[in-house]
Amino acid sequence: MVKFKTNIPDNFGKRYCFTSVADTELENHYRVAKVYENKSGYYPLGKSKPDNHEMDKFVSEDGEHIQRICDQFNEGLNVTKDDINHIVHSSVRLQFNPWEADNDTL
Repeated sequence: MVKFKTNIPDNFGKRYCFTSVADTELENHYRVAKVYENKSGYYPLGKSKPDNHEMDKFVSEDGEHIQRICDQFNEGLNVTKDDINHIVHSSVRLQFNPWEADNDTL
C-alpha cells in the first residue's frame, strides 16, 4: 500500500475514548489518557514540559477524580461503557499481538 503525504492526521475518523492510567512520572498518581480503537498504546494528556508554577489538571493522586474527568469527556463523545471497553481492549490486544493489526491501523 502506498501512503501519500497529506495534512490529514493518521488517526482521522478513528473512534477513541479517554481512560485513567497510572502516571509514569509520579508514584501513586493517575493520568487521563486518550486511546484509539485498533491502535496500540495510549496518549497521556497533560504537559509535555512540566511547569512548577502551573497545575497539571490531568494528573492526580485521586483516581476517582481522574475517572470523573474521563467519564465527562467520554459522555461528550457519546461513547458507552461497552464502547470504552471495546476500544481499550482493542488497543491492549495490539500491544501484545501486533501481527493482528491491519496495515491501515498502525
